[in-house]
Amino acid sequence: MNSIKRFTLVCVLILSVILLVGCGGGGSTTGGGEVPDDVTIDTIKADVLSVFEKYANADHGSFKFVVNNDKGTTTFESIFNFEEERSGVISMKEVITNKEGTISVYIEDEVAYTNLYDQLKTKEEIDLDTSELIAMEYGFDSFSKLPILLFNESFFASATLDSYKDNVATISLNIGMYNIDNEEENEDLTIMFDGIKECLSVTVELTHNENKEISNLKINLVGETTETIELQLLGTSETDIEIEFPDFAEYE
Repeated sequence: MNSIKRFTLVCVLILSVILLVGCGGGGSTTGGGEVPDDVTIDTIKADVLSVFEKYANADHGSFKFVVNNDKGTTTFESIFNFEEERSGVISMKEVITNKEGTISVYIEDEVAYTNLYDQLKTKEEIDLDTSELIAMEYGFDSFSKLPILLFNESFFASATLDSYKDNVATISLNIGMYNIDNEEENEDLTIMFDGIKECLSVTVELTHNENKEISNLKINLVGETTETIELQLLGTSETDIEIEFPDFAEYE
């Protein structure tokens, strides 16, 4: 299996975890706090769309998903350093960890290192076409496809801003009002929508950092079981972000 196929396998596993396909029971919401006049659903919407666009267009960035549900906790960490205009990969780290173990893909000096649960460690040189393909296909927007789909026009039109306290906005979705425009019959959007409609409640906690930019989103899905999906936006940069690489001596 070549490097791009291994990378694709990792992506499939990651996306299967992040898909919003179920709901859980019990859940929590933050409470209290007056909402400032300058914080509204419209400003929250603008902040979310702005930060998604920023990360999708960034050549250097870092983010992390933490998913908790009845199957346990899954984390996915990403650091990416791309050439200008996504013409290739300078360096990269993608690590997914769950109860089964850890899968990781590192790219350094045009070599891809893949570790599948510490059972198979491989390395393979990647050519320019593969490097460009990875940069184009496996950025922030690919891994965050479902959260991006969730925060659409209908979501904010059907949402209420419940509180704003300590730079955290809590909004709740009116599930009965929630609908989507899916004329193109996007399968991922359909799966996400059907999963949301099964929920008893959906709340989202959004944290602003000191620069008034969204730095954390936590989606709480409440139904027969509980699921939370947290997206930590750890920063973008104009220059390479340092990656701590493991010892590649055992990779063959």
